[in-house]
Amino acid sequence: MAGINVAKNLLTLIMSLCIYVSSLCQDVKTFEVDYLLSRKSTKIDSSKVHEIFKLFVNEDHSIFISKRKIENDSIRENLKMTKGFGTSNNISLYSFEETVLYKYPDNQVSLYMHIPHSPIGYNEKAPLDWKLLNDTKLVNNIVLNSAEIVFGGRKWHAWYSKEYSINEGPYKFKNLPGLIFEIYDAEKIFSFKLIKIKNSNSVFNYNYKMFLITSKDKCLDVVDTYINNPAPQLTKIFTQESRDRIKKNSIEKNKNKYHIEKDFEY
Repeated sequence: MAGINVAKNLLTLIMSLCIYVSSLCQDVKTFEVDYLLSRKSTKIDSSKVHEIFKLFVNEDHSIFISKRKIENDSIRENLKMTKGFGTSNNISLYSFEETVLYKYPDNQVSLYMHIPHSPIGYNEKAPLDWKLLNDTKLVNNIVLNSAEIVFGGRKWHAWYSKEYSINEGPYKFKNLPGLIFEIYDAEKIFSFKLIKIKNSNSVFNYNYKMFLITSKDKCLDVVDTYINNPAPQLTKIFTQESRDRIKKNSIEKNKNKYHIEKDFEY
């Protein structure tokens, strides 16, 4: 029943398109943007799952993070709990969160993986090879222009607004001549839609000092290790049979899981 209510709320959110564009001023440098991510559940289940992500933008950088991650961290802080496995009922043993930090001066994207007990990340340049198209459409009296890009092994189609001179968007999708309102891949596995934007008087901060910054290849190795042993701290108290079952479940779950970048698919 809770899942049905969530789906109804999300549908209402999309239908109403609560985009507070009237409150935006050109001289304001700090924004908070909400995106609704809709994606196929798994490679064997075509039903859609939905999640809200927040994009915090200021003068020199932006942070893209799931709303659920923010809420879970707040719960941990309030309950004086440590980060990692077992700190929230909303965290799965077989998954982890990701956060994207984007710095404007050098076009650097940093992907932080909140892997329990192994927080890790890497830096790279945000993709630049967009192909601008002539297609336009009107959404809530806002003219959207279209563009395409091949990124992460997928072809993506984006709709952006030149009326908002923020060269920003969800995940690592940056560098268009305006704010991205919608972006989806050709297979319609992933779709981000802007549902809300507002001025913000404060800057969202996150402590990334705990993360080991390394290469993307090393991150892939750490992800592989985590998939094969998602609860290393419980090794001593689990039986071999239990450990084997956890490993099997983790591998099966990740074998059927989509990722925005195919490099990270198991």
